[in-house]
Amino acid sequence: MARDLLDRFFSGIADKPAFLPFGEELAVRVGGASTEEMQTDPAVWGSNVVKTARLLEADGLVLGFNYATETTEIINTRASPEFENLHEALNRVGQTDRSWAAIVAAIAGPISLAKGDAEMLVTIKQQCADLVENIASTRPDLLILVEDDESIDKIEFTNVHRKAFNTLKNVAGYFNVPLAVYLKGYTENTLKSIGKLKVPYLFLGTDVDGNVPDPQQLVDLSDQVDGLGLPIDFSNPDLALDQATVYTSSLKGTPHIFTSLGNIPADCDLEASRSLIAELRKL
Repeated sequence: MARDLLDRFFSGIADKPAFLPFGEELAVRVGGASTEEMQTDPAVWGSNVVKTARLLEADGLVLGFNYATETTEIINTRASPEFENLHEALNRVGQTDRSWAAIVAAIAGPISLAKGDAEMLVTIKQQCADLVENIASTRPDLLILVEDDESIDKIEFTNVHRKAFNTLKNVAGYFNVPLAVYLKGYTENTLKSIGKLKVPYLFLGTDVDGNVPDPQQLVDLSDQVDGLGLPIDFSNPDLALDQATVYTSSLKGTPHIFTSLGNIPADCDLEASRSLIAELRKL
């Protein structure tokens, strides 16, 4: 297990896909601490996510995805213990685990925090920049902005969105941290305009109808971003492997990695999950 495949992905090399799961729900089971207990103790938060990444033989680990999906309004970084604990957890794992795993942070994205309202997006732009600066200062290998608000299916990206994301990209870039957008609840129109954001990486969840992305959609997206994160459904390993095989075949020459379809459930079949990961490694 090493971070080499993710390093190659970040370098724009279309290679064997790395595996970067969202594992914080599973970390509750692996580490024996609840989500609340993890988010109130950065040492436990970081340690349990690391244990989970090692168990799954992942190429990297993601901290903050759970918290990002729970965040529904703009945060004051100094008034949110969970946000401060995320910062500290990232600092800790960056010092102890960066040699073998890519360290990836996730926070709520500006469109979700603005509830899809363009005027509100302009209003909170500086506060969003403060959030990005706070987390990027821990120097993760990637910062994911999670856009999963119910308004996403109505969004068609415009210059207002581009300017907001450009600001955040510049802030993160000061620390040499690339940005990714995680989209859930999108439509075909959402994806067609994603290139306007000029964000390097796109990670996809399910669309507005609860479906995983169609291979042709991914091919169409490949010239709009530098790399794609593709969801693997751990609740159905056989179907997931078939889907992953189609994805890899369709995206030859396009840098892509495998993620999980949202959080890997805490009650997943661990043996089946590990077997699925072993099969993904063969693609």
